[in-house]
Order: sequence, then C-alpha cells, then structure tokens
Amino acid sequence: VATNFLGTSSSPVLFSVLKKGSPAPLLTFIPPVLSLYRDESSLVKVVATFSKCPIEKGKLMFAWGLLSTTATSEVNSDKLASTGAQMLVPSNLLEAGATYTLGVDSFMDNDPSKSSRSTYSIQVKRRPLIATISGGTLISATTSRDLVLDSSSSLDPDFGDTLDADLQFA
Repeated sequence: VATNFLGTSSSPVLFSVLKKGSPAPLLTFIPPVLSLYRDESSLVKVVATFSKCPIEKGKLMFAWGLLSTTATSEVNSDKLASTGAQMLVPSNLLEAGATYTLGVDSFMDNDPSKSSRSTYSIQVKRRPLIATISGGTLISATTSRDLVLDSSSSLDPDFGDTLDADLQFA
C-alpha cells in the first residue's frame, strides 16, 4: 500500500521477486594500481568479497593469465607465478615502457556458475639514460688536434647488463 502526500492510499499490490542466480564474488586487487621499474618485482593479490546472501560454502578457485600487452617483445607468461589469489611478477621479465593487462577468473569449485572476471593493469616505467663522457666533466682541447669524445660507458639502465641495440652515439 502506498500513500501520497494528499493522504490517498492505493489498493494493495503483491509483487513476486525471484532470484535469478547466485551472487558472484566482487574482486579487489592489492595493490589497486601497479607501476614499477623493470628491475623490481611485485606481488599482486586479489581479494574476493561475496554478498551477504546465504550461499553454499565452497573453495574459491583462481585462474590468472596475460590478456594483452603493448610490449614489442614476447613475454614468457609461464614466469608469472600464480598461486591461488596471488601472482608474483618477477624482476627483469617485463619490458620498460610497456603496459600489461592481466586477467583473473574466480569461481567456486562446487559451483562454477558463481564466477567473476576482473582485469589488472601493470605499467612498467622507464629509467632515465645514464650519459657518461670519458675524461670527466672538464676536457681541455686545442685546435691542432681532433677532439674525441668517448661515451661508450653510457647505458640504458632498463637493459641491465645487456647492450641496448637502439642506444646510438653520434
């Protein structure tokens, strides 16, 4: 029964509300956003929260995967180690300057229809180049000899011990 502001009441109406299905878990990531350097590792966790509706208890299962990337080189996604609700992103696996999108599916082991899918983005930052000229910051030169500047010890820290083929000197 509904009553309006003039005091008039409606006739009683009966509504049937049916439950279409069981509630799916809401997935929350810890940390909520991940931005790291190539040489850093990180542990990503997902927490599943169920509604207060009474549901049959069961074990919650997780399946992680690499959905997409802006990287120019291939990623060995087998090295992204996932155990249940956690995924370890090891150092020196991801490409600097790239974005990676992970997907996680969660479902109840006793009823796979109670499932959720969520995505997580990882941004891999670039470190600034380290430019070094042999001989220090003050070099004396004359007009009678060629001036030779040696910057071969310069490096791109995002490549670690390997040589960056794109790092050029002119």
